[in-house]
Amino acid sequence: MTAEAGAPDGRTACTVDELLIEARSSLPHRTSPAKALAAQATGALLIDIRGDDQRRTCRLIHGALLPPRNALEWRCDPGASGGTPP
Repeated sequence: MTAEAGAPDGRTACTVDELLIEARSSLPHRTSPAKALAAQATGALLIDIRGDDQRRTCRLIHGALLPPRNALEWRCDPGASGGTPP
């Protein structure tokens, strides 16, 4: 996002949808469920970061790790002590 003249924090005002589009454009390609399942079958680790409501609605993914979203970075960092946030 470019800075807008007069904005006190130097950021451009935008909608949540615009922020999501921009953020998602910088992420690597998201694989399909079928490709994720095939990768998991050959040893890939699947980490499910969906919220509880989505898991209840769309069902659990067998074999996936389910870390709390607010602890994900600490649990995935091999250097973190105890794997939980401070």
